[in-house]
Amino acid sequence: MNLSAWTSYRLRLKRKRGHLRAWRKSRELSSVKDCTSQIKPNDILVFCTFRNEDIRLPYFFKYYRDLGVDHFIMVDNESVDGGGVIPPKISGVQK
Repeated sequence: MNLSAWTSYRLRLKRKRGHLRAWRKSRELSSVKDCTSQIKPNDILVFCTFRNEDIRLPYFFKYYRDLGVDHFIMVDNESVDGGGVIPPKISGVQK
């Protein structure tokens, strides 16, 4: 792909703005429980961002557990329906 100098510059600037925004927003994240020490080299992970998915979470975990996923890394995007609190009845999920 041969981009013009102007297009290349705009894309580079857009990427730098994205990195700056990610750095600024990273301060808003907090860890509820860090279980990353339990992750082994060959474990299968799912990284998921969700918002207001309280009803779907049990089905989500069951589906991916059945596919062989070992660990979930979940980021709650300010849920207001209780989705940010992982129900203890979901097997294999630590709060």
